[in-house]
Amino acid sequence: MLAAIDHSPTPAVVQVITNLMDSAGGIRRFAEPAEPRTVLAAANARGLGVMGIRAVRPAP
Repeated sequence: MLAAIDHSPTPAVVQVITNLMDSAGGIRRFAEPAEPRTVLAAANARGLGVMGIRAVRPAP
């Protein structure tokens, strides 16, 4: 994600996990740490749009 933010052309919008535990939960599909606060700060520094998503557990 951070590489995409620094790439040219930059994305118009970045989706960022937003919850108290910074956890991607069941939607996590990558090995690296999520680091949503770092992603949010980088997107803000570049003036990109940010869409917060809250990872929740699916109903049983």
